[in-house]
Amino acid sequence: MGVSWDHGQCAALSENSQLNEKQRITTGGCLCGATRFRAIGPNKGAGYCHCESCRRHTGAPVAAFVVFDAKQVEWLGSGLIANR
Repeated sequence: MGVSWDHGQCAALSENSQLNEKQRITTGGCLCGATRFRAIGPNKGAGYCHCESCRRHTGAPVAAFVVFDAKQVEWLGSGLIANR
């Protein structure tokens, strides 16, 4: 089960599906590109949220998300404001 989403210039998730599960690399980030992430290994899940908090935060009727263990994720780029 993989996550692959490409919608024009949106901050899309991409993955290298030619690698086995333990070596899978998923990348993504914000639309401007200042903040990026790389996660190695399989995700723990993905989904959508329609709650009021997520709708307000994203300005959209739904927020998409993917879940990884913190130790799998490396934050990249100069756009980080807080240490995650």
